Amino acid sequence: MELVFDKVTYTYPHRKQSAVNNISFTCPGGSICALIGPNGGGKSTVLQLACGILKPDTGKLLCSEKPAYLPQQERIAYSFSVLEYVLFGRAPSLKLFETPAPSDEARAVQCLNELGIEHLSYKRITELSGGELQLVRIARVLVQDSSILLLDEPTDMLDPAHIATLITMLKREKQQGSIVLMATHDLFIVQDYADYIIGIKSGIQFLCNAKAQCFTASNLEMLFDVSMMPREIFIPTIP
Repeated sequence: MELVFDKVTYTYPHRKQSAVNNISFTCPGGSICALIGPNGGGKSTVLQLACGILKPDTGKLLCSEKPAYLPQQERIAYSFSVLEYVLFGRAPSLKLFETPAPSDEARAVQCLNELGIEHLSYKRITELSGGELQLVRIARVLVQDSSILLLDEPTDMLDPAHIATLITMLKREKQQGSIVLMATHDLFIVQDYADYIIGIKSGIQFLCNAKAQCFTASNLEMLFDVSMMPREIFIPTIP
C-alpha cells in the first residue's frame, strides 16, 4: 500500500504558472501525511491529482487503489436526506443500475454513528449547520471503505469534541494500514498526529520528510512567511 508522486507537474488550462511543479513524495501504508503551506500554494491540486480528478502534465503518480476523497468544498443542488447523501459513497462499489442493498445502508448508518451523528440520518442536508455537514461529508468518505483517504481541510468548522472524534478515526485507519493524506492549516494536529509532512508554497515543494526531521520553527517561518513562536494551548485529549 502506497501513494507515490514522482516529479509531478500540473498547470491549469489558460495559466502560465504551474499549480504544482516537480512534486515528489511517498506516503506509505499505515501513515498520516500532512500537506501544509499557505493558501493557494497547491495543496488542493495535489489531492485532486492523487484522486484522479486532474492528470499530471509530466511525471508519474502511483496510487495502489481507488482513494476516497473529501474536497474542500462542494455545491449541493438537492435536498437529500443525510442517509441518502452518505449512501452516495457506496456508488463505486455498485454495478451499473444496481441500487444500494440493506448492507450498504447499514454501513452508512455505522459511519454516521462512528462520528456521533446517527441522529441526523433523516434530516435534510440543506438544514444542517456547517459543522454537521462537514461530518456528513466525512461519513461519505468513510463509507467507501478505501484504504487511501484524501482529505482537504477535514477539521474545517468542527468543534473540539468532533475534532477529537475525527482524529480518533484517523488513528484507527492508520493502525489498520491505511494511508491518510490531508491538507490542513491546523499545525497542532500536524505536530501531534502526522507521521510525514509535505510543505508546498507557490506550487513548489519545500519540505518532505518525517515530522521529527522537518517540523521546526525555521521551516514553518520559511513556508508561511511569518514568525513562529511556541505557545501553550488547550487541545482535546485524544485516547
